[in-house]
Amino acid sequence: MTTRLFFLSSSSSHLLPLILPSTNSKNGPQPRLNLVLLLPPVPTPDLSPLEQQVLEEYEKLATNMKQLATALQELASKPAAEIVDGLRLLERKTSLAFTLLKASGGGAPWR
Repeated sequence: MTTRLFFLSSSSSHLLPLILPSTNSKNGPQPRLNLVLLLPPVPTPDLSPLEQQVLEEYEKLATNMKQLATALQELASKPAAEIVDGLRLLERKTSLAFTLLKASGGGAPWR
């Protein structure tokens, strides 16, 4: 099985295929985060302002997706026990903040 993506060529206005092989092994498909980021072509003078804005938004999206992929890789590389401990600490802090909010009278809607 292959994943088929298309991207707009910077030298023409045609969609070009980008084919990625699947990650099958003897034990079946292995779960893996595959993230392909296609950056927009370099701006040219023949683009309208709207087209330029769209390309800039795609560039921002690509940057955000790279940051998300990095964060997910960091989370996936940590042991599950470490993640669970962090979530327990967050739960304690959240419940403490909620209790203090209710005690201060600001929690009237939750009574």
